[in-house]
Amino acid sequence: GTLWTFGNNTKGRLGLGSSTPRFVSKPTLVTSLQKAKQYVVSSSCGERHSGCVTREGLLFMWGYNGKGCLGDGTCEDRLEPTHVITAAAHSDDNVGFSKEKSSSDSSYYLKSIVSLECSNDSTAAIAATICNGSD
Repeated sequence: GTLWTFGNNTKGRLGLGSSTPRFVSKPTLVTSLQKAKQYVVSSSCGERHSGCVTREGLLFMWGYNGKGCLGDGTCEDRLEPTHVITAAAHSDDNVGFSKEKSSSDSSYYLKSIVSLECSNDSTAAIAATICNGSD
C-alpha cells in the first residue's frame, strides 16, 4: 500500500524529501514512493534511519547513513527512499542478489526481500530466493 510516516524527522528519517520540519505530528504520505508506483508491504524504523520493502521485493532505505546503514555504498544521508543497489563485488551465486539488467557497470541489486529490520545504526534484510545473476 502507501507508506505514511510521522515523528522525528532528523536526518530525513521520515523519507519526506526534507529534514524540516523536525517533528511531524500527523501521518504524512511518502510521496516519492507513490509517484514511483511502489506498493509497500512492510517497513521498519531505526533510531536514525528507516526502510521499506515493496510487493516486488525491492528494498528502499532513507535517513542517516553516516555508518553506511542504508546499504547504498555511501555514507551520505538520504532524505527520500533510495533503492538499495550494491557493488559488483558479489559472485553470481550470492543469495538475494541479481545482476542489474539495464546497467553497464555490472551492478547488483537486492531482490526478493521479504523482511527488513532497522536498529540503531544497522539494517538486516532477508531475501527469499537464490539468484545466479542471469535472471
